[in-house]
Amino acid sequence: MSSPATALMLGCEFQPLVCLQTGKPRGYEALARFYAKDGSSIAPNRVFDCLHACPAALAETEFAAKRLQLSLAPKGAPLFVNLDPHSLTPELQGALLPMLQARGDLVVELIENTCISDALMALSLQSSLQAAGIAVALDDIGAPHAMLSLELLSRVDWIKFDRHWLNRLHIGPERKLLESLVGYAHSTGKFTVIEGIETEQQRQAVAAIGFTLAQGFLFQAQFIKPMVKELLSDKTVGLLDELAANNISAGMTSQNCA
Repeated sequence: MSSPATALMLGCEFQPLVCLQTGKPRGYEALARFYAKDGSSIAPNRVFDCLHACPAALAETEFAAKRLQLSLAPKGAPLFVNLDPHSLTPELQGALLPMLQARGDLVVELIENTCISDALMALSLQSSLQAAGIAVALDDIGAPHAMLSLELLSRVDWIKFDRHWLNRLHIGPERKLLESLVGYAHSTGKFTVIEGIETEQQRQAVAAIGFTLAQGFLFQAQFIKPMVKELLSDKTVGLLDELAANNISAGMTSQNCA
């Protein structure tokens, strides 16, 4: 792999949130994609892991990703975007909020917490977003690495469940927990989405539990992959030389990161 400093391109992909009854998209999630000069993909999670060492570069990349996603997003359906609380400098938040508000039918996904400081950051961001009239989703509920903030769960508008649940539906107590969380969401006016659907059997199983929307490769025919890509700034790509040194792009698959 050549050094990303020669050219690192930012792209995006839109994955549908599909109605389990009709099979039609009810919204789209925007996902960042990164490419080397030769067109090979670089796993987004590795890019963002590297950027966390430099908050200024992380903020710049987050802003560029959201600007591109909003400019290319499908019209006429809710758009879901991921936002990393760690990237939000005061300057970035001031620039991002008006841009997000202008979309209208927008939902910001917050990643479920992995520590107490993350929970506090997510709560602060959730309050700011909802005060600006922007809907909020809590993402990755039930992921093995994540903890659950009940306060944050009670405040959000959408609840997105991790694919991890799909392999545990046969375990009685865990299925009961999932059914209870879905029931809680319905009774409090929150919307639910299950991620990672790959088979028709899984689609039928989650529909029986009460989910109305789902994401996953079962619906990949409805993915939208714009060809538009833009170069990141020299300053930012210079900080990503570590990616080339670690040769992380070879054989990596795309990850659902901001």
